[in-house]
Amino acid sequence: MNKLHEAVYVKSDNPDHEGNPLIEALPRLNNIKDYFRYCATNSIHTREEAIEKPYHIRRDYLNQLQKDFVLPNYGIWDVYQMIVNALFTSYSSRNPIKENTTEKVIKDYRDLLQIRDLTTKVAVSNSCSLFGISGIGKTTAVNLATSTFPKAILHKNLDCENFIQIPIVKVECPKDGSIKDLCRFFFIELDKILGDSTYEDDYCKKNDSESDRVNALSKLVLKHHIGIIIVDEIQHLDAQKSGGEKRMLRFFLNLDNTLGIPIMLVGTRDGIAIFKDDDKLIRRFTASGFLEWNPKPEDGEWKRFIQRLFNYQYTDEKADDNIDWPRLFYHYSQGIYSRAFQIFKIAHHLAFDYNKEKFTVSLINQVIRERLYIDEPLFEIKRKDKIKERNYNFPLEEIDYTDYRSIEVKNKLVEKKISSNIFKGKVTKTLERNKELSAQEIADKIILDLTSKPEKTKTVSKKKDINEEEEVLAANTFANLFCEDKDETYQKVKEFGDIFEFEKFRL
Repeated sequence: MNKLHEAVYVKSDNPDHEGNPLIEALPRLNNIKDYFRYCATNSIHTREEAIEKPYHIRRDYLNQLQKDFVLPNYGIWDVYQMIVNALFTSYSSRNPIKENTTEKVIKDYRDLLQIRDLTTKVAVSNSCSLFGISGIGKTTAVNLATSTFPKAILHKNLDCENFIQIPIVKVECPKDGSIKDLCRFFFIELDKILGDSTYEDDYCKKNDSESDRVNALSKLVLKHHIGIIIVDEIQHLDAQKSGGEKRMLRFFLNLDNTLGIPIMLVGTRDGIAIFKDDDKLIRRFTASGFLEWNPKPEDGEWKRFIQRLFNYQYTDEKADDNIDWPRLFYHYSQGIYSRAFQIFKIAHHLAFDYNKEKFTVSLINQVIRERLYIDEPLFEIKRKDKIKERNYNFPLEEIDYTDYRSIEVKNKLVEKKISSNIFKGKVTKTLERNKELSAQEIADKIILDLTSKPEKTKTVSKKKDINEEEEVLAANTFANLFCEDKDETYQKVKEFGDIFEFEKFRL
């Protein structure tokens, strides 16, 4: 069994929350400075610690850095506030000391099974949404916010039965849009949080129905006084495109309506399509807040992010300060945090592998050329217009990323020290003619073609010979060869080469 956090009650400043153990047992960071201070608390190893260790230990430190590194900003504060507001609003209408839980479970689960119109129950919703491009930090922000609360809180010695409160449950949206699978994911998450429960085994039987699992979920939501359910990867519903997305959304809204449990939807921008211009859905899932995160602009916040990241250079020497590293990293990441960190991390690995003492521009270019070239075309499209508007003060290599196989072949040719000016144009043609060959075989074939010496043609000398023959003809026309004596004429023409003795060629 996981160690439970035993409830410590702190009287709320809000009179409406007074005497509600679900709220008074929750910690709350009331100002942005406290939250930023919390975000900055981590176990990241400093540069000074890292450079004293061998390379394989530094690699482990990079993994820890990737897990814990965060730049406190207003975006993650907004996510925290949105979750806290939904959570406390949810608990404000629920007090285990005052309500009869058993009767409420029976009544509410019956209502929950009736997944009909979105507005059949109460009009007030506490649900919220967070959408944004992949890699922009949504999961990091959500995990930071949820980590400020205990996973499970043990309440005892109250004027009710002892119970375990689970403030937040985070699950992933099933890829097939199945409510049964969603319930199963929910049971699995509760088992992880509690440690000794067997809800998945108890409620996921071979021939059970959807209503059986919804019934069990309803009971557990109320039994553990769950405050908010966060559903990640909600774009899976749009990818399914089977019509089941509306049914799943109705299920979420009925959880909110009947049990008072707000739902937070988290996903990529593709997930916004599940609303399909439905004003009712949009209104209900943005009641407690809606955030859409786009790529970060190249501004002061981005510069602080890269500068803070560069404090954790685990290379032997620090990179030169005269290079505009924030601009270089922005060029290759286009404002996506995860991409920038990926470049930073892989650059370390290459430096360790090839005994390079520090970051250089050529090292970063090498990362893109050799390790991140597969998705580079996506970033090339994003920067295509921007690069015309700015004058970059660092070298950028022109690399053609139009085709995966051609890139692989070109990289192998570059490794052989063959200039791109030499093999330019040969790669595509050779690939088209030899589709069955591997990239290495294609490269070897191109190298063979480039290094083999073709036989010299005698076109020029033939032309010269022809000219000489024309001169001879000019001086020795048939008229000049003609004589009175037929035998003498015959002999001259024969010597000139215009008479062939066919007898020699007979079989």
